[in-house]
Amino acid sequence: MKARMIGARAALALAFGLLMLPGAAKALDAVAMDDAHPVIDLTPYVHNYSASGKKLTIEPPASGENEIAAETLADDEPVEEGELEDGSIVLWNGGAEESGIWRVLALRNRSEEIVTRLLIADRRSEGLGAFFWPQPEVEFDRALTAGGEDPSPSSVHAWRGFDVYALTGEPQTSIAVALHAAHDTDGGIYLWHEEAWSRFTQRLSLIQGGMLAVIAAFGVYMASLGILTRVAAARATAALLGAGFLVLLGEFGYLATIFSLPPWWDLVVRTIALTLFASSVFMLERFFLDSERHSASLARATRLLGYAVLAGIPLAFITVSGAALFVRIFLAVALFGGAPLVVMAALRGVRPAQLLIPGAALFAFAGFFAAFHAMGWLGGTFAGTVLAGGVFTTALTLFAFAAAYHAQGGRRRADIGTLRSEQRHAFALTGARMGVWDWDITNDKLYVSPSVEAMLGLDAGTLDGNEVAWREHMHPADRETYRTALNAYIGRGNVSFALEFRMRHSDGVFRWVALSATCVAGTGKLCDALHRHGTRHLGAEARRGKAHA
Repeated sequence: MKARMIGARAALALAFGLLMLPGAAKALDAVAMDDAHPVIDLTPYVHNYSASGKKLTIEPPASGENEIAAETLADDEPVEEGELEDGSIVLWNGGAEESGIWRVLALRNRSEEIVTRLLIADRRSEGLGAFFWPQPEVEFDRALTAGGEDPSPSSVHAWRGFDVYALTGEPQTSIAVALHAAHDTDGGIYLWHEEAWSRFTQRLSLIQGGMLAVIAAFGVYMASLGILTRVAAARATAALLGAGFLVLLGEFGYLATIFSLPPWWDLVVRTIALTLFASSVFMLERFFLDSERHSASLARATRLLGYAVLAGIPLAFITVSGAALFVRIFLAVALFGGAPLVVMAALRGVRPAQLLIPGAALFAFAGFFAAFHAMGWLGGTFAGTVLAGGVFTTALTLFAFAAAYHAQGGRRRADIGTLRSEQRHAFALTGARMGVWDWDITNDKLYVSPSVEAMLGLDAGTLDGNEVAWREHMHPADRETYRTALNAYIGRGNVSFALEFRMRHSDGVFRWVALSATCVAGTGKLCDALHRHGTRHLGAEARRGKAHA
């Protein structure tokens, strides 16, 4: 065995736990770091070693060779931590307790120039457990290199879910790189060209920003619509969009970046955001299924589920993985239980449920996409989260369109009903040779319906204006009587009165008009007096009440 003395760093020796025979050697294949491809998946070439147990030595090859030899040392063989004379570095000497694993790989620069690359380690785990029982992301706390400079963390190129290191390889040299993870991980390790990574992450950032902007804009719009129209579905959709915005903000890593959250707190915050989203999903289903009218028990069940899922928030501080599983179960109930109810309600002709179907289908697709990506069953290691977020954003957008259509459609239906009622009233007045007279006392604005003006042979709008213009068409002998009665009415307040006087027709002949007036308290308006005219006295009267805001 070669002599080992403390000296300058030239290569890397690791002391880990390996249940191997003393002196056994293992070859690590070196990957060409000067390869022209923008990204190389190094995961198949990575070897994992426990950070405690028997000693391991990794020796870099001589210049020009393609392998790095790895051998274990006997427990009784003396070894000291630090840089050794033969180019080995001992990370653990078998004495103090160590935890985690070392992930070791070999790289070779075949070119005649210095090569700089980005070494990117995936901190996320994969498999069923990654989705149903998520754990805080693994932390890489140490990175060392044999045969070159140690990798340096690159905050400029940082990306959520990954540790990014800048790595330099000298011409015609091979290096060994070891990354220490706090606990076991099977995440991938990749080698990227710096320019390619920068362009790629910039595009993803633009896409993420666009999705967040769309959800924020629709959220503000739906909140405003809910306030103006007082439609419960619009308010529920605004809450859903707000919670969805928080979910994407957490999944894209912005919350962790803004608040400098460690992995455990990052998972807690993301679980809380997902809890709020799950609660808002139940509330949205309740309003879109119109369960308050069609099924009191269904309305009560969705309301209770919406409140029950909020228990995931305090649970996240006790066991964040358990809380994540708890919330995912509720989301599954909302998806697999709510989807059939939405379809059945749509088939029964419930219009809001019919509007909900496209968004619900896309939301289900987004959920499956995110689950399969988290479990590693789909490609797109780097862009998978953004792709899932895109489907999620589209689903939320469809929900917003459905809620807006429902809210505006209900308002239009109400407006059409009001218009039809007013039309029927106008037809009745016209058939009875009556009309509407409405005076706003505060602003001295007078409205006279076209039917009254037609009775007097005048064009529509002739009598609109102020009350003085109205009196100018009155018989001079009746003006004083009219003013006295009107002043008495105003002085007494909400007392109705009736009066007959003569109005000048367009042919110059004065016709008798019967007026009956009343007022709504607190409006400052003399409201809706009705007229009927004839060649002489006509005793029929009518009254219509209308509230003024």
